[in-house]
Amino acid sequence: MRLFVLKNYFRAPTAKYNPQTQLLIMKKAIILFITCCLFISNAFSQSSDLDMRYGAEFNPQGTINAFIGQIGNTIFVQSYRKGIILGGVDATTLSQSFENEVSLPLYNGKEVNFKRIDVIEDELIMFCTYYDKKADKNYLFAQRVSQSGKLQGDLITLDEMTAEKKNNRGAFDISIEDDGKRILLFRNPPFEKYGKEKFAFKLLDKNLKEIWSNEELELPYPDRYFSLGDFFIDNNDMLYVTATFDDFRATKESDGRKKAKEEAEARGGSYFSYKIISYNPKDKKVKDYAVELDNNNKIVNLGYNVDVNGDINICGLYGNEDSRGSAIGLFFTKINHESRKTDRLSLKPFDKDWIEDYLGLFLSDKKAAKRVDKGEGIRHLSLDSFINREDGGLVVIGEIYNVYTVCTTDSKGVTRCSTHYVYGTIFVINVTNSGNIDWFATVPKLQHTVNDGGFYSSYAMVNSENSFYFIYNDNIKNYDPKKKDKKLYNMAGVKKSGTTIAKVTADGKVTKELNLKMQSEKMMLRPKVSQDLTKDKMVILAKYGKKERVMEVKLK
Repeated sequence: MRLFVLKNYFRAPTAKYNPQTQLLIMKKAIILFITCCLFISNAFSQSSDLDMRYGAEFNPQGTINAFIGQIGNTIFVQSYRKGIILGGVDATTLSQSFENEVSLPLYNGKEVNFKRIDVIEDELIMFCTYYDKKADKNYLFAQRVSQSGKLQGDLITLDEMTAEKKNNRGAFDISIEDDGKRILLFRNPPFEKYGKEKFAFKLLDKNLKEIWSNEELELPYPDRYFSLGDFFIDNNDMLYVTATFDDFRATKESDGRKKAKEEAEARGGSYFSYKIISYNPKDKKVKDYAVELDNNNKIVNLGYNVDVNGDINICGLYGNEDSRGSAIGLFFTKINHESRKTDRLSLKPFDKDWIEDYLGLFLSDKKAAKRVDKGEGIRHLSLDSFINREDGGLVVIGEIYNVYTVCTTDSKGVTRCSTHYVYGTIFVINVTNSGNIDWFATVPKLQHTVNDGGFYSSYAMVNSENSFYFIYNDNIKNYDPKKKDKKLYNMAGVKKSGTTIAKVTADGKVTKELNLKMQSEKMMLRPKVSQDLTKDKMVILAKYGKKERVMEVKLK
């Protein structure tokens, strides 16, 4: 940890010696020193509702990229070097207990493609795929793995689909449900330019045995205009999938660009329409629910979950024609599962000062104010979590997130490109059980890095019954008591960053505290490499250079 340097205050005077001037300089130095000590002391001693403890440093063979889960007293981690490496961390001491390379299973004498490893009811299960060129098939497999990383038993075929070309072989996805008690498999067959959108699902139990599956479902929408998004299964085995339809492109190809623009303007400038598709495995019926706002507003982004009555809660971002694809507010709507009609719609526009502060991160204050006056909003808001409250309300959590590439060409014609990763303000939306957006809280942060994949960016979250806690890396200058403006300093390296713990209470109030433990250890948290172990406890990885360690966060 570095203290502020005071040497400039004791520089030898160039003018004639003046005792009063020298005394004044000494007083200023003492005041600054005390201020610095209070600032640093506050960072270490400030109380929190969280218990945080840290394990010993260790040097893994490769870079750890995921926590897998916990079995007994071992927390399993996955890393990669030249192959997949399985590691163990002692849950009591948080120190590394073992590390072994995991061999990939063979199919027809060839290695399969690794997808992921999960803890399924106290077993380690590896999921992998393989494209068989001779058979024109794409396979999804499961392989049991021992707790030391050895393959156990035979390769298990979970699903397969016909695929005539390797570069158009379709895709499999996996969702672990109910803490590993159920496994939902998704199959999206190869793209057909003039075909209809198709997909299939299969639900397995903890022993990898099939509970139900459906035949390949065909929707009445052209594949080239239709995109499937997140899928979700509720406690009654009802399946839901978000979908986006490119209305502009479809109309343009059938009726011309002029007609496509006219229809887009009638939808508030939106080029897309949004749907939620449901599938009932009991009667094998498929339903689609249109998600719509009034004609003056358009959907920018949305997320959803399903309440105890089977109704669909949808929360998202909206804009209008003037906002040019950016979001100017939040919306909430509920769709009745029987009538398939919208029961209610609530809109909450963003505060213009917040939009101006956001634009001010990239523009001058004058240009930001001008953009706001023209109707521009906030771009790149990501909806991350939907949490049902016991009273029937809903909490939605998201973050500003953007990735873009900048290319420059020098006088010799050499082009160099850099990819920028921006993780910005966290936001929390509270929706009442009557469907009204009660409050909207923001946790300002700025994490802008280049060519690193956002390695130390974003946040980890733990929540209690009444509060949410967000843990992330922040520039310690943002806590300088002399800082008066709203401008945020960007997250810097380990010498200038600390761990922020931001608390959002049940009434939307935000408080922050700074912890410099990681900085004193010359390490930074990797919030994206974290996992909940129980309802009130999680682990987060910390790293700097080749050294790594595990931090446990627990509600008091």
